[in-house]
Amino acid sequence: MRYYFDASADPKIFTELVRIFYSNGSGPIVGNFILTLFFGAYLIYRDYDIANLWISVSLILFIIRMSGYLYIKQRFNQLSDRIKAWSFTFGAWASAALWGILGWSMFDPNTPFDSMVIMIVLSSASCVVVPLSETII
Repeated sequence: MRYYFDASADPKIFTELVRIFYSNGSGPIVGNFILTLFFGAYLIYRDYDIANLWISVSLILFIIRMSGYLYIKQRFNQLSDRIKAWSFTFGAWASAALWGILGWSMFDPNTPFDSMVIMIVLSSASCVVVPLSETII
């Protein structure tokens, strides 16, 4: 992963890493979005005020990530490897921030069941995305 930011990295290795990332990159994006929809349904079921915000932000993030992914796939040979790498990195950081905010904002020690569900969902996020990312990395 150091090749993302290392300007002295071998260009052939860097180019191959970017190619591998974009060969199957839609799986983690879609898996992440499906998990956020399931969690949004849980928030609606439990009548949380944040449910609409959660689903809206998740949908916006999904649209941005998927449109960026499809744009880069369509113009893969025309764009520089740096742009492709930074686009992938931005999407990963944005998803991590969304899930991190969830854990921070929704965790309430006074509601152990809801806290348990949040921990299961956060664990599932890594269990869904990591195996899908395995084909990429």
